Amino acid sequence: MKYLLFLSWLLIITNPTLAQTKKAVKPVKAVTKELPTRYIMRDVLNSFNRLIPYMASEFKFRDPSNEPKIMANLINLNQAFHYAHENKKLNSPSFSPTLQVMQKHMSETTSSFLGRHKIFAYNRLKSTVSLCISCHSHLPESHVMSIPSLMTRYDSHKFKNKYEYANFLLVLRKYKKALRYFEFDINDRLDKASKMSSAFPKTSFIDPTLSSALKKILIINTKYFGNPNGATSFLKRVSRHNGLPKILREQIGNWLRQIKVLGSEKWSKNNKNSPLNIDQMISKVLIPIEKEGGLNNYEELNIKLLFVSGIISRYLEGNKNKTGTAAYLYWLSKGERQLARHYLFNIADVYLKDCITKFSKDPYAKKCFKEYEENLIFGYSGSAGTNIPEEEKKELERLKKIVF
Repeated sequence: MKYLLFLSWLLIITNPTLAQTKKAVKPVKAVTKELPTRYIMRDVLNSFNRLIPYMASEFKFRDPSNEPKIMANLINLNQAFHYAHENKKLNSPSFSPTLQVMQKHMSETTSSFLGRHKIFAYNRLKSTVSLCISCHSHLPESHVMSIPSLMTRYDSHKFKNKYEYANFLLVLRKYKKALRYFEFDINDRLDKASKMSSAFPKTSFIDPTLSSALKKILIINTKYFGNPNGATSFLKRVSRHNGLPKILREQIGNWLRQIKVLGSEKWSKNNKNSPLNIDQMISKVLIPIEKEGGLNNYEELNIKLLFVSGIISRYLEGNKNKTGTAAYLYWLSKGERQLARHYLFNIADVYLKDCITKFSKDPYAKKCFKEYEENLIFGYSGSAGTNIPEEEKKELERLKKIVF
């Protein structure tokens, strides 16, 4: 990280165009004490907000005249996440996995921009919102932002569409407002799809953003609110819209069936984030589903896993490093694995590595290692795992020695 920031600074002061950023960015300094979370997040949000106009327009992002401002804020983001490394709260089980992925992500995004791979950097920067959502979802909606005044500067008109604005609201944990804008976006897209179907009756149109927005509706209600029934009425109405593709109608039907089953089971009535309640949910619900192979299909959302992982997230936020954390990290990894396809990032493996390295004596550490190993092997050439990079093999061996 320090090397990247130093290299970025060196390029700025030696490049005539980028030299304009000199006043905006200072070279990274060694962190001698822990900075308060609110200071770190203030710097992150300030830089992120200044990048929003360029994230909303690929043309603006690629415009050479905007390069200094973009570079300045990318470096500021890297610096902020570098300082976060010393923050105890951000290195807790709830936040550490996302922080590690975010640090690597921002480093690679900045490197891409420096290397003139602007389209790649642009797509990576836009997907940063997914990581923000993943981390902020561990906080309750009532958690007060230390810099609420900044929120008023960016209304929906500053974004490319309602979907991107809704994602931004998710980052701010404005879940109810995010839901409204996801619904607005879905209605707009369905109306457009209906018109396209009328104009081209023999052609099938599937909007990937429509699918993602529908899943976000389900995720917010189930994981964040702990109330999957909250999505039922909207999903039922959407399923009757003539602009909805058949494959999405079938998907919604599957979700509604899962919600109905979940609502009929007594255990789902108690969503308290207590260890006793969570342990019972794991033993009576998740473990049986896992044994039956019901958690292996990451193409589809499992409502029960989504529901329980939300309760675990809320518990870990207030009870860090407590007994049972290794088991909870394991099940969070299972939950994140299925969300990875909808949030663009997969922090499941980071949860597993935390489980292995921080709770090596816990019986679940071996289970976490096995899950990590299987995911790694399958990720390279399927079940054969014949193309695993040497550095990944070394990391796997290191983790194995910790738990065995």
